[in-house]
Parts: sequence; C-alpha cells; structure tokens
Amino acid sequence: MAERYRQGRTQLTAAVAGLVRMAAPAEDEDIELAADTLLALVDGLASDLLLGHLTTERALAILDRRLSNGRDP
Repeated sequence: MAERYRQGRTQLTAAVAGLVRMAAPAEDEDIELAADTLLALVDGLASDLLLGHLTTERALAILDRRLSNGRDP
C-alpha cells in the first residue's frame, strides 16, 4: 500500500509541478519545492477538514490566501 501511495504521490507532484511551470514562475524558483509545498498544504487542510477542525469555507480561505501571496511561504 505504501508503494502505491508513493507512486501516486510522485505522479501528483509531477502534475502540480507542471501547473506551477505554466504559471510563469521566476527563473530561480524550485518547481518541485513549490509543488511539494502546495501538496503539503492541501494534505494538512484535508486532515483538518476530516477531523472537523476547519470548515470548508475556512480551508478555502487559507488556500486562497496562500495562492494569492505567491509561491514561497
């Protein structure tokens, strides 16, 4: 099961990295780091949503704020 997750995560990271590239990133930006950062944020938000720590609206507000503030935390 862990191997299947790793393979899926690798494919997901590659897909997100492609989207980051299309968003015209700075030349010196680490695309893989940007993709991993976004995926980590989404994973954390998903956990908090499932556990009832955040509402859907709050999670979307957090994600919107992060995306509107650029790629690097």
